[in-house]
Amino acid sequence: MKIALQETICDVLKLRFGKVSKGISSVIQKIHDSDTLKTLHQKAIFCESLKAFQAELKNVMAK
Repeated sequence: MKIALQETICDVLKLRFGKVSKGISSVIQKIHDSDTLKTLHQKAIFCESLKAFQAELKNVMAK
C-alpha cells in the first residue's frame, strides 16, 4: 500500500503541475508512514501550486 500511495502522490503532482523533480519524488519515496502519505496525497490534490506542496512536504519531513 505504501508504494502505491507514493506513486499516486507523484502521479497527482505530475497531472496537476507537469514534471515533478527527482528531489520531490525521492523524498516521497523515503516516507513509509501511511498516515503521512495519506496527508500528502490530500495536499497534492488541494495545494495551489507545486511550490505550496513543497512547503507542505518540508513541514512533514521536519516532524
